[in-house]
Amino acid sequence: METLKEIHIKHTRGLLDLIVLQFLNSKPMHGYQIIIEIRKTFGIYFGPSTIYPLLNSLENGGFLKSKWEINGGRPRKVYELTAMGKNLLKLTEDSLNFICRTLRKETM
Repeated sequence: METLKEIHIKHTRGLLDLIVLQFLNSKPMHGYQIIIEIRKTFGIYFGPSTIYPLLNSLENGGFLKSKWEINGGRPRKVYELTAMGKNLLKLTEDSLNFICRTLRKETM
């Protein structure tokens, strides 16, 4: 039987694209910032081998754009949402809300 922590990790992993889009909706961030925010918010560590391929995929799909910035002498690739990314975020949130509403109705 799965523990609550395992279920939490599985659901968070499944919604990782939504989580990343939501973080970037509030402000542009570099990959390590996203990793730290996920850890602080959800108590789960997703490393660079999980986050950077997701960021690249979202950027290749036109949902994110990036630019290099030098902060403290260190170059960092900073990501931000595009208009398509904001639309995807809205559609994904709407879909998730629909699923939750439907499940609530089924259990009443």
